[in-house]
Amino acid sequence: MIVLLKKLTLLGSNGRTPLNRLTTAMRKLSVEIELESDGEYPDGVDIEVRVQEPGLKRLTMSATDEVKKLRAKRVSSLSNKYRVEADLSKVLGLLKLDSKPEVATVRRVGGTSDALFRNPMTKKGWALRGVGVQPAIGAPDSTGNENREEPDARMLMQTGGVEVVRVSVPPQGQLTLGKNASTWGFIRSPADVFFYTGHGAWWDGSLLREEPNHGYSDWMLPDELLQFWKRDTTDVGRSPMDLDVLFINGCSVIYWDLVSTKAVASSDYATRGSHALDWAKLLLNHEGPLYAICSYRATAPLDKPWGNQIGAEMGQAIANGLGTNWKDYPRKWLEINAKYGPTQIASAVDTKGYWYLNHPKHEGYDPKKPKMSIMGPIPLP
Repeated sequence: MIVLLKKLTLLGSNGRTPLNRLTTAMRKLSVEIELESDGEYPDGVDIEVRVQEPGLKRLTMSATDEVKKLRAKRVSSLSNKYRVEADLSKVLGLLKLDSKPEVATVRRVGGTSDALFRNPMTKKGWALRGVGVQPAIGAPDSTGNENREEPDARMLMQTGGVEVVRVSVPPQGQLTLGKNASTWGFIRSPADVFFYTGHGAWWDGSLLREEPNHGYSDWMLPDELLQFWKRDTTDVGRSPMDLDVLFINGCSVIYWDLVSTKAVASSDYATRGSHALDWAKLLLNHEGPLYAICSYRATAPLDKPWGNQIGAEMGQAIANGLGTNWKDYPRKWLEINAKYGPTQIASAVDTKGYWYLNHPKHEGYDPKKPKMSIMGPIPLP
């Protein structure tokens, strides 16, 4: 008798149609197996479930090394299909705080600073929790690459990070496996540090995607992101959204009208909104999980060359000692940006307040203090 594994499929949330693995992070595991036999069918099929680091697939870099065994049961006595469902957070103990430092990144098409930021970190023991690329001009909204295990950029941003859940059918009984014995999908696994490099909007504080004819459209508003990054409880120690620091290499999103009566006359600032207050909702002492957001209060540098320089230096600083000292990130971010003219409009918000550089051509300049000295923290309203 020959029993052949014909198909192994992960199903979407409705339990009927195949999972769109690039745009969906599974909340539960739903597996369907289809066999083909020239005789009797078995009562069930054993499967194995494990978690892996996306893309790099390094051992010990997943949230758990455990391999969970489940059994798919035959749908009916006349069916050649078998199914099993399971809560992944319970089966594999996922979505819990852990001591493993993790990083995830999203970039616009053509961006380069993301790799320069994360590579020093992954080389020093940080786990990767996803790499995303925004849609190209005129391309469909969804992105991702199955071969590289890269999720849709928007989904990655919403989840804060992902891991790969791999499902396989091991050798058993008279079952002939073949090439269809393994499949995978993503599960939410938030990184500690999330880095975005792309366009930001001075008019509404949104992260943008590029459109034809030098246009832009909103891609991710802070209030929208808050709906996904909101803490599940008032105790961050029990919240599965274990994000700590967000970097945004994008224009103006962390601008705050410090004291308008002291503002340097500038049309550039006159129409700029205090969107730092919108993003500050993501902080730990507001509604989100973050200790800090590091970005820019005016025009952010292009990746080539200054965004690359800052991304590489910040990634190296994190890898070489800054580590998980989240409260020290804003100061280090400003120290690095203060060294280069095009990046001296860096700013940050954290649980203590607003940080910026004392630049003579920018709002909030204090001539009594050294140029490019770090100003703050100024308490946010």
